[in-house]
Amino acid sequence: MGKEHILSAKRQAVELQISAAIDLVNNSHLTLAGFGDDKVAYFEKLANEVIPQQQHILGEELPLLYEKLKKIEAEIQSLTSKYDFILTDPYQPLRNYSDIAFIPTISWFVDNSPIKARGLMREFLSSRSGRIFNAISRFKTDGGDRDEFGRYLTATIFEEIAYIHLSQAVFAPQNMTLLSPSETFILFENANHEKEIAVNQHGLVCNVFGVSSPDGLVIKEERDSLRLVKAIEYKNVNGAVVREEDYQQRSDTQRQWFSGPQIRQNLSHTRYPAIDAIFLGRLINILGLTSGVKPLIIDPNLEVEYAVPSNSHFKMGDSIVKIPITTGNIHQFSNRLFDVG
Repeated sequence: MGKEHILSAKRQAVELQISAAIDLVNNSHLTLAGFGDDKVAYFEKLANEVIPQQQHILGEELPLLYEKLKKIEAEIQSLTSKYDFILTDPYQPLRNYSDIAFIPTISWFVDNSPIKARGLMREFLSSRSGRIFNAISRFKTDGGDRDEFGRYLTATIFEEIAYIHLSQAVFAPQNMTLLSPSETFILFENANHEKEIAVNQHGLVCNVFGVSSPDGLVIKEERDSLRLVKAIEYKNVNGAVVREEDYQQRSDTQRQWFSGPQIRQNLSHTRYPAIDAIFLGRLINILGLTSGVKPLIIDPNLEVEYAVPSNSHFKMGDSIVKIPITTGNIHQFSNRLFDVG
């Protein structure tokens, strides 16, 4: 498995180079600070230094880096094909420079948001989530019910922001790994290889037909195994629309869907007589989430944890964690992204 680790490290290194280059383009205006009223010097520096630098990065450096990343990913795909894994991102993120233009456009809104929400929004923007921006572009091209799309969009943005907060601020300090929505989907897709995949018309929601899967899974890496300890559900609710008793009934049902035995059944690779713990452990390792290949053990007492906005008052299930952003923040942020997407 050494080559997989090397390739994973190379991919991360190239991704960091790409991120640094894009940051340089986005922040190149900072080099123009300090000119005051000297507009001649300002525009000379803009024309002679800043714009040529941006053009060089966008026209030469980034294409080379993306080509390098493409070759590494092709090598990873070739290496892992013998395991018959499906590693395609279900949300098909676009790799282009379209998001460079709109990040400054919404900076005023982000800068004037509550401090904790502000940090999460910035993290979200820097994550370059293709899932959101592709869906906005697709909707603007294909059309449809704007209100319905807005509900899906708001819920999906909350899901991504909640994932960022939980993975970094909650589970990482506990030496646990939270699988992203797409990583969780890939896990269930591979465990149910023969079943059809459903993607809603906007490309925001994916699921395997006939299989109940949570939004996220929490894994604790132990000495000789990986232990699946939590299932995560993201709920962007504050009580304004849905009755609490309805959500309580739904959470009770989900607790059964996502219990340890039920997830064990849904992750049982159907080409084998029982769950293939090494198969799943190898897949999680190839996704770059663990230090080595270890069998995935599903804790029979696995908990279902609900992530909700900070202003939600619902009591869903036995375990709730509040994300430091309100439904109002998410709704306004969603509208801003739609306007510039």
